[in-house]
Parts: sequence; structure tokens; C-alpha cells
Amino acid sequence: MLKLNLMRKIFVLILLLATTTTFAQMKIRPGVIAGFEISNMEIKVPNDLGEFRYDESLSPKGGYKFGLLGEYMFFSDTDSRVGIEVGGVWSQRGFKYKETYSYDDVRVFVKGTDRINYLMVPVNLKGGFGANDWYWDIFAGFYVGGALNGKRNVEFHYIGPEIDERVAENRHLKFGRKYDYNKYDFGWQIGTGIEYKGIFARLQVDLGRRNLTATSMLSQILGDLLHDDLGMRNLNVGLSVGYLIGR
Repeated sequence: MLKLNLMRKIFVLILLLATTTTFAQMKIRPGVIAGFEISNMEIKVPNDLGEFRYDESLSPKGGYKFGLLGEYMFFSDTDSRVGIEVGGVWSQRGFKYKETYSYDDVRVFVKGTDRINYLMVPVNLKGGFGANDWYWDIFAGFYVGGALNGKRNVEFHYIGPEIDERVAENRHLKFGRKYDYNKYDFGWQIGTGIEYKGIFARLQVDLGRRNLTATSMLSQILGDLLHDDLGMRNLNVGLSVGYLIGR
């Protein structure tokens, strides 16, 4: 209930901001956004020599997003504009993975998917150039997000001289410093897009900076500041469409 109330407050705030200025002034524009995302996680682990490498057992998964946007333009005319954009977006993230290992004479094939639903709040500086009602925009900034819920689906396939068995493990993910993943995420966001009379399409990249496997806030801070190549972080590419009221 608390998570739903937080989402409602963000959406209401965007709408209230939009109503403080008339659309005719074209200062604040509310809007909606929806799209498809490809997400993965970047994991670097030590090898036997103590060197860090990327874990190659993970692969991307697809997901969806939708939400509201609020845009405030510091400057806008027919051929250029500069402003700031804030959103409240529900986003599906996670990854797929495959792994194979052996014990005794048994081979074990593992495949699975972790799905995590986030409430994301992106804050971006946005600038664009226009002509004949068309605009080309570039935006960059940051996002903060909180995990709402998640699920893990794993299948183990055991193959050996006297066994050929599949075992499934399906459970809900737990969030917190001592559970599956940290609950909160933050990172950089960059992207570009085109807009025609309020209708837009855009491509964006999210580069997570939060170590989602940190066991304490202190290790999180030290890990981010001193060991940039450690830990597990979200990576995300999204293609979105939407509509902003006003011009």
C-alpha cells in the first residue's frame, strides 16, 4: 500500500506542476510515456588470479514500461529549446542466465530468469533543435528507483548415468541489504529522440551505479567510490513513445 501511495504522489505532483502554468505559455507540459526495454546486469567477479572479469552467464531480457512525465522549458521557440524533464515510470528489469557445472558423474544445466519491477524517477536536462513542428532532442541526467516486487524462475536439469531429472524453483525475490538484491537503485540516463506536435519517440540508455549486491551502506559507498569494477549493476536500453501536451 505504501508503494502504491508513493507512485500516486509522484503522478499527482507532476500533474499539479503542469497546472500551475497555462499550456498557452508552453512552460510546463505534462505527458505520458510507454515502451519496450532490454535489460541486463553487469557483473564482475574475480578469477583465480584475483583479476576481475565480466560474468558471461547472463543475457538480456525484454520488458515493458509506462508512466507520466512533466517537462518544464526554460527557453523554447520554433527552432530550439532547453528544459528539464521529470518522470514517474513503472519499469520491468532483470536478466536471463545459463550455467553448466558438474559434480561426481552428474552434469547440471541451469537456466533461469530474474524479473524485477521498479518505480523509476528520471530527472533529465533536455535540449533540442526544431524546424516545421519537428524537434530533435538530446537529454541526459540521472534516475533513482525502488524495487516494487520481483520473481525468480529457475530450472535445474540433472543428467548422469542413473539420473535424468528436471527440478524447477520459482519464488518471489526479497529486497534489502541482506537479501537477494538491494531495494534501491540509481544511475545515469542518456538518450535522444524526435518529436512532432507533442508526439515523440526516443531511445535511452540507463547505466546503473548502485551495487545491487552490497551487504551494507558502508560497503556500498566504498564500493562505488574506490572499486568501480566490483559488484552487480543494472544496464538498460529502452525504446519509448509518448505524448506531451502543449508545444
